Amino acid sequence: MILKMCIESLKNSGWDDTIHTIAAGIPLNKYIENISLNYYEATRLIMCLGIQLASLHSINKSICFLSFENIIRINQDWFLIQTMPTPVSIIDDQTIIIEEPILNNKNILHLSFEI
Repeated sequence: MILKMCIESLKNSGWDDTIHTIAAGIPLNKYIENISLNYYEATRLIMCLGIQLASLHSINKSICFLSFENIIRINQDWFLIQTMPTPVSIIDDQTIIIEEPILNNKNILHLSFEI
């Protein structure tokens, strides 16, 4: 469900998956091994992640962390959160449920938050 919402949010923002397919994309960690993101691509990455996270927020879900392995670079304009990291459900103002265990991994950006 989360992946489908991420895809739909990008389509609603102008991504045409018949022209730029996910299958033609490359995991971001593999892409940046050879080529750095330029300023335009970095800006588009942030915009695409924001679009997808806003869509998840609309159903009271979020993502606890992302690694570059979780993001597919479809082309210079579009980036998709493809492999699902740990999902988080926000039940109310006082309750957050992490839906699967989080492994301690030094390569993952960890966020801390307080309610």
